[in-house]
Amino acid sequence: MTDPGQLSKIYNENYEPTVPETVTLHIVLACMKLQYAMKIEDKDQGTPVLREALAHYHFALTYWKELMTTRTLEDLKALTVMAVFMRFFPSPENAWSVSNTIFSVVIERGYHRRAPKPWDASTPKEEILKQETRKRIFYTLIILLVKLSGRIGRPMPLKRADYDVELPEYLNDDLQKAEPGHEPGQCGYYIAILLAQEGELFLEMFSTVYAVKPTIDYDEGIKVLKQKIDKWTDSLPSIVNAKALANNTAVGMAQINALWLSYAHYDFIIKLHHPALCRSQNPEIINRNINVCVEASEKVLDILMKTWELQSSDATWQVITDAAAAIFTLVYALWERRDQTSMDDLLKLKHRIETVMPCVGQLARMFGMIHAVYLWK
Repeated sequence: MTDPGQLSKIYNENYEPTVPETVTLHIVLACMKLQYAMKIEDKDQGTPVLREALAHYHFALTYWKELMTTRTLEDLKALTVMAVFMRFFPSPENAWSVSNTIFSVVIERGYHRRAPKPWDASTPKEEILKQETRKRIFYTLIILLVKLSGRIGRPMPLKRADYDVELPEYLNDDLQKAEPGHEPGQCGYYIAILLAQEGELFLEMFSTVYAVKPTIDYDEGIKVLKQKIDKWTDSLPSIVNAKALANNTAVGMAQINALWLSYAHYDFIIKLHHPALCRSQNPEIINRNINVCVEASEKVLDILMKTWELQSSDATWQVITDAAAAIFTLVYALWERRDQTSMDDLLKLKHRIETVMPCVGQLARMFGMIHAVYLWK
């Protein structure tokens, strides 16, 4: 969403930033300081840094009225960056409410519709930049809302048939150049594009299989979505796919991105097959769902452990609840099969939970620190 070239111009040149640029810069600083603060083990050292992060955020908030009044492309980009930052807050309702407000403006401005004349090689760079920024704003907000709405039981922001704007293209990281790149490695935003593709599957799942009034047979819907998520996983770029992760060829940021893409896959599988959401009375389907969820839950916990070791954890409400859901799914599966459960099975589960609890505890500590400082206690 943010443009490194633009930020560099603000920082290095004698340049007076506009209001949207000022807001974007302060939210970027808030994100950086917040992530840094959460990685400091000493709470006394981390709390002042976290306060600085929230001070940047509170300063950016003072421009809310102006941004919502003028509603230019740059204004909406700044507001979207602000909504993304609110993922870190203790209550998901805050991020949902703000994102919904901004999304209504985005729909009003027609960002959900494809451009009348899509850009090509002959299109001026300014027009390419405009079209791609519109796409990034729309997809960032809709995927954020889909993930939040599905988890807190709210309606989906749109159905897939309600918008036809294309996914963002891979562009050079310096958006001022607006040069299309055919390889994800040329575009730092590629991870968001891939997650937007997966997010559309969440939208389909919550709008069909798990809608208040389902529009498809449960078992058929599960099979269709399972095929689609597998196809998405198989189509991931070679630098971040499962093979690169298994062979340890993904290094640095590519490894971290590959881990979070793998996490997204297994998180979707858990939501798709979770026993608590199962609408079938067929014992075979129920048993299959439990087996699939157990395997996916173990993978999610393994990935969270790995990201924790790499100091790349994401201490948000979403990740912490996902970790809790994975643990309780394993416990539930063991309880459901208590007649066939041996002491070895129980000890294995106990060992797994004890192994992952330092990671979950650290995430909860980070999250609790955000909660305490946010309330200025």
